[in-house]
Amino acid sequence: MPYLKLNTNRAICDAQAPPLLSQLPQLVAKKTGKPERYVPAEFWGWNGSTFG
Repeated sequence: MPYLKLNTNRAICDAQAPPLLSQLPQLVAKKTGKPERYVPAEFWGWNGSTFG
């Protein structure tokens, strides 16, 4: 089963997350030939972490 995990260092506003979580699994399903309901997705945006 394909699994989509997206981590980004960019801030994503609340209005942007739902479209991403619906469109990206559709793309993975289309490319892999699997049903969309078999493509779970996890999305993590920037959370303010720093390195020092």
